[in-house]
Amino acid sequence: MGQPDPKSKYYPRQAGQMDLHGDEHGKAVMVRTQETKYVRRLHDRDQLFDLRADPEERVNLIDSPEHQDLRMEMERRLLTWYMETCDVVPHQVDQRGFRANSRI
Repeated sequence: MGQPDPKSKYYPRQAGQMDLHGDEHGKAVMVRTQETKYVRRLHDRDQLFDLRADPEERVNLIDSPEHQDLRMEMERRLLTWYMETCDVVPHQVDQRGFRANSRI
């Protein structure tokens, strides 16, 4: 990959990926419904799209005051999904009767 084109709409992301300051590979997670897409980014601006009105995802609604309830709902959906899927329960029991890696 050559140098990013400053005139490209993808320039900020491409330039960030070529940066050598340690966060060039930004982390992001996404949740969507048929109507809405929400992207949470660790080192960049979050995104919120109305997929019915904007199927090409050109208008980021993340800062829109009218869409803050929707943003909070999508954040809640994402957190709920993490809580339902990210817990690893250890199967081995240690000598005291606790499961391995238990915080109890």
